[in-house]
Amino acid sequence: MFRWGRTEAQNVPELTTVQDYEALLSRDLAIVFKHSPACVGSWLAHATVSQFLKSQPETAVYLVCVRRHRDLSRHIADHTGVQHASPQVLVFRKGQVVKTASHDQITPELLASVRESV
Repeated sequence: MFRWGRTEAQNVPELTTVQDYEALLSRDLAIVFKHSPACVGSWLAHATVSQFLKSQPETAVYLVCVRRHRDLSRHIADHTGVQHASPQVLVFRKGQVVKTASHDQITPELLASVRESV
């Protein structure tokens, strides 16, 4: 069913530094997915995000593994004012958070609505 290793998350580009995060803020649209590989719910959300990226490869979607990059995850929460959750999706338009979702709110419909509103 799920492989609990790092390789499973590699189909979504990963942010690893504050500089990576700050670079995405200039994009018209960027989605950040905070993921914890120790959480079953996070793997379910990861599958949803991966499927979205597969169907919409032109959309900038980035993963933050909260277990490996806790400081980056905290920086994003501090910078945006959005309380951390995992799994969590943050949608940015030109550097501003315009939508957030966590846990079972991360659905194909939510992700499709983000892309459709471009």
